[in-house]
Amino acid sequence: MLGAGILLGGDWGKRRYGRDRTRLEGYLMSDGDKRSRRVLIIGGGIAGLAAAYDLAQPGRVGGAFDVTVVEAGPELGGLASGFKGKPSWDWPLERFYHHLFTNDDAIIGLTRELGIANKLVRHTPVTALSYQGGMYPLDSPLNVLRFPHLSLWNRLRMGMVIAYLRYDPRRPWRRYDRLLAHRWMEKWMGHAAYATVWDPMLQG
Repeated sequence: MLGAGILLGGDWGKRRYGRDRTRLEGYLMSDGDKRSRRVLIIGGGIAGLAAAYDLAQPGRVGGAFDVTVVEAGPELGGLASGFKGKPSWDWPLERFYHHLFTNDDAIIGLTRELGIANKLVRHTPVTALSYQGGMYPLDSPLNVLRFPHLSLWNRLRMGMVIAYLRYDPRRPWRRYDRLLAHRWMEKWMGHAAYATVWDPMLQG
């Protein structure tokens, strides 16, 4: 341990170390005149780098911390770092998390602070199902109803279940962490919809 303490990086830092941020800062700032202003961060992934950036800011109460980041790998970035499968690739492919959602506010806000928000490229994807040689978009209720390989009743039934999961204000999916997806979907969407649309995707 170096002075004030050790901060472990990990995937929780994607949310800018979320609820632990207040607890961490409270620990580091308490008895600030008695503690060293040095912090060792183990792990140079997105969590560790974001924490190091925050702690090193000169505008914080008591001044910036002296931050050291320790990374076991050959490069920083963790799962957010990239690699090139071939030297001819124009840009690297991320090791794990290949995209951000537009509501990932913490990390998008960080890109603004760093002045690199212009590096983000926004796309409008189309979610489609490949079935019997055709491509069928399933990214809207209307496209679900247009899918020709299910009866109207099965399309309506599948659409109602999807709407229930997406729009119910009680967030029903939170209760399903311990359930097997294939059993639940086949029960409520019906065997035809499950076998045609969902089973091939789950089999992957």
